[in-house]
Amino acid sequence: DDVTVGEAPACVAPNGLAANNVTATSADIAWTANNGETEWTIEVNGTEMTGITENPYTLTTTANTEYTVRVKANCSATDESDWSGTYTFTTPCAAVATVEEDFEAYTEGLPDCWAKLGAGTVTVQTSQPNSGSKSLRFSGTTGTNIVALPALESYAGLYLTFSTKPESNSYTNCGSFAVGYVTGDASTFQALATYNYHDTY
Repeated sequence: DDVTVGEAPACVAPNGLAANNVTATSADIAWTANNGETEWTIEVNGTEMTGITENPYTLTTTANTEYTVRVKANCSATDESDWSGTYTFTTPCAAVATVEEDFEAYTEGLPDCWAKLGAGTVTVQTSQPNSGSKSLRFSGTTGTNIVALPALESYAGLYLTFSTKPESNSYTNCGSFAVGYVTGDASTFQALATYNYHDTY
């Protein structure tokens, strides 16, 4: 390999780029300035924003969207740095008023803003639907298998309707189906009600 030693640029690129306080609607983009400069250019998903004078800079965002950002220093009217490295983050989903899902639009994975937590496997399948042509299959030998729906704006006045069944009526060790809520990972699950797999609710 060749090694070249040269004069350092007069205007050094920022480093330490990060996104903090990320919500569905905003994120604070912060970096380390290396020249004492007070103005920067930020590129967000390929679009440049010039004349930025705040660090951190509060970026207006859209829910459930990936953002890639980078920044360069404006050391003077005629001197700017190279771009910093990029930083990528995804905003969380926004809370919704209601949830209605029949899984017909999916061939794999989960609907947007749904999350699988805990052990086991959750897949969309075309066999044994209760209605339509799709159903959500929970499988696994041990542990708790959880699917978290999108956060709701309010629980007041809402109700939940669903159907469950084992893959075969001969199965006697399918466990139970619980409805509850999570505040973090699978370990935070709190059951509000538990049902037998052979029943419809």
